[in-house]
Amino acid sequence: MKTLFDSIKVVGGIGPVSAGNATNGEWVDMRGAQRIAYLIQTGIFGDAATLNAKLQQAKAGSDGMADATTAKDVDGAALEEVPAHNTNNDGKTFAIEAAGAYDVLDLQNGFHFVRLVVTPSAASLIGAVGLQHRQTYNPPKERGLVQYVRKLRGD
Repeated sequence: MKTLFDSIKVVGGIGPVSAGNATNGEWVDMRGAQRIAYLIQTGIFGDAATLNAKLQQAKAGSDGMADATTAKDVDGAALEEVPAHNTNNDGKTFAIEAAGAYDVLDLQNGFHFVRLVVTPSAASLIGAVGLQHRQTYNPPKERGLVQYVRKLRGD
């Protein structure tokens, strides 16, 4: 019997932290993966606080690991100025996804590592978990970038 985790791998996110500036997730190797999604969780936001999030890509260094000095943004994979409407008393969950990694990452130039960067405008509790679709045997059926912001829980 197959489980959900036969095709999805939990990968480098951001551990729960109180952050007031850019917080980087771990680099994730996208070779052999079709897509990656991050679930971003927030705690209580300050008044008028906003949240920015984006995906970055990087090349491998001489050690085979991601070389952060080569990092650049993944075009179109960003949540910008997500307002903290009515979040002063409860947390929220947002999602950002890159689908069709073969199209959105600069793989031909060696960019096959991805990380999440989350930047709150004021000190806020944040955390994120990455979910990587590990389809290594079939070419991607979907092309292009899918980006969305969705409130998953709470009103």
